[in-house]
Amino acid sequence: MSSEVFADLQIDGSSKGERKKKKRTRFFYKVENHQELI
Repeated sequence: MSSEVFADLQIDGSSKGERKKKKRTRFFYKVENHQELI
């Protein structure tokens, strides 16, 4: 499951990441939980 979040993050950051700031917030929320593990 963490692989899917990472893949989406890379695509969001590489593909108009600034424009999709609203969607990035939702991803960051899930990533923050995974970041604590890393």
